[in-house]
Amino acid sequence: MNIHSLKGALNMQKNDLVLVTGITGYMATWLAQDLLQRGYRVRGTYRSTSKLPRIKQLLPGIELVPADLNGDAGWAAALKNVQWLFHVASPQAVATESHRTDTAIKGIDNIFKVALASPTLQKIVLTSSEAAIAYGNQGKTVYTENDWTNAAAPGLADYMKSKTLEEHRAWQLINDPQRNPRQIAMTAINPSFVLGPSLVPWARYSAQQIKQLLRVPFNIPMQGYAVDVRDVAQMQMALMQQPAANGTRNLAIGMPMSMAELKHFVLTDFHAQGLRGWQLPFPTGLLRPFQRNTTVGDFYPRLKGQVTYQPLHPAFYQPQFTDLRQSLRAMVTQLLRDGLIGRKQNA
Repeated sequence: MNIHSLKGALNMQKNDLVLVTGITGYMATWLAQDLLQRGYRVRGTYRSTSKLPRIKQLLPGIELVPADLNGDAGWAAALKNVQWLFHVASPQAVATESHRTDTAIKGIDNIFKVALASPTLQKIVLTSSEAAIAYGNQGKTVYTENDWTNAAAPGLADYMKSKTLEEHRAWQLINDPQRNPRQIAMTAINPSFVLGPSLVPWARYSAQQIKQLLRVPFNIPMQGYAVDVRDVAQMQMALMQQPAANGTRNLAIGMPMSMAELKHFVLTDFHAQGLRGWQLPFPTGLLRPFQRNTTVGDFYPRLKGQVTYQPLHPAFYQPQFTDLRQSLRAMVTQLLRDGLIGRKQNA
């Protein structure tokens, strides 16, 4: 990852053309809004035309180009004259996603084939995940960006595998002088659990996480980190603008949290809105005999509070949204307003 650390030293300037892939998504809409407000020209790729009226209303002035991760069509037009590429589009961690890993890797191949041949592109910021760093390694409890999830671990969740192999493939292409003759730079951002409000009313993953949290009768003491989606957008831009970040991976972990804490906040703050749920003690000991299972082995030490992340590059961005309860409250307020959770959905 270090052979391109000196490339892409140019800084973003107002009116530069920026491409954001997956423009209709939870993270991408915040990023595109911030870019437009800062004076950049923004082009976004999309799959579903049904969402475009809302996107055009939300992001006035944006240019929209159809493109699909599974194919070549659209990417040449999407990347024409682009100087800065934010690759955000990727299959989500939701049950309705099929062929998640194949789609993620094909997306990298299809986009990078055009991007790395571009005469104008300066740098790529790849939105990866903590899922590519901190899973499938039995017994390990301290993680930095130098670590990789073991994609070959038996029983590893498909989302973890897809994000790991997707990011591996991106770095492989970036570091191949034949594929990347201009030595276009890349930086990766690896967000933890993303909270905060959505600008669009179809943020499936956020809604599902809150629904599942309320439906499980236990208080799950699993500890980890969260980050506000608005900080993810700001950090994506900060990483693009800093040549020192070229060739690096970057954990985005603004807020320590536990799932039990999240559930308590939701039930306390939104009781009047009809959100209900049990908060029974979680029987952690029942999982002990199954620790050799990859999934249990990953989450059991988190239940005990034994896993920590130690970012190597904290100076690249200081999170602004660091109050867990406020970030969660903003997200749940939006989910209730858009009818994605509530009495009917939790029935």
